[in-house]
Amino acid sequence: MYSGKTYKILLAIEESSISHNAIEYAFDLCSRLKDPYILSIIYVIALNPETSVPFLHNLDKANNLDILLDAKETVGKIRDYLKTYDHNYPNVQYDFIEHESHGTVGEILTEYISLQQPNLLIIGSRNLEGLQKVLSFHKEITPPKEGEGVKINFVTREGDKKTIVANVGDSIMDITQSHDIDLECACEGSLACSTCHVIVEPKYYEKLEEPTDEENDMLDLAFGLTETSRLGCQIVMRKDLDGITVTIPSATRNVKLEEMKLS
Repeated sequence: MYSGKTYKILLAIEESSISHNAIEYAFDLCSRLKDPYILSIIYVIALNPETSVPFLHNLDKANNLDILLDAKETVGKIRDYLKTYDHNYPNVQYDFIEHESHGTVGEILTEYISLQQPNLLIIGSRNLEGLQKVLSFHKEITPPKEGEGVKINFVTREGDKKTIVANVGDSIMDITQSHDIDLECACEGSLACSTCHVIVEPKYYEKLEEPTDEENDMLDLAFGLTETSRLGCQIVMRKDLDGITVTIPSATRNVKLEEMKLS
């Protein structure tokens, strides 16, 4: 049944394997949507701010010319890559946007997102400093009292191991956000995305409650899905989970769904 809504889908990319995965996901998703959509693929060109000091102004201007030349080459590679999807998904329509502005990529994209208000945001990059302002959410959690905490071991995207002592009742999502561990949560724990996907150590996976249908639906959207995959927002620490190890996948798909209908 047609809902009468047109979905605005924004895909932010760079020239990387993560972006290639995000592009594939976006085209596949759009090919299965029943409702109308607008797919915009954006590549941000982050320029240095130009100063009013003559000497520095000339340096910034020259540097920005180099940035624009590099961006032209990158855009050419992206357009060539998109041609494959033009062939494989001839019914998927999209706009490719080269967006120039001054600042970091994350800051520029944050401002663009706030203006466009997409229903679905797909991030094909890990180099987005500043974007956490719109993508991350967490509640402040207090450190546990001595002797009352439970340990959780994180294996980060880079393969580093970090051990946190948390409270019983804290979710993995909240723990990561409070301790600056790189795990996104675009939907604020409302089971509307797969960005807090983690891989749980098998012996502890068996101790977790069965995932709900809603969680399984979101897990289907995650990169690198395994037999012990769960959403971090749905894992709440208990005494019997003391010592659990969770791995954050090296690739991420930043997706937020709002009542989207697939065929």
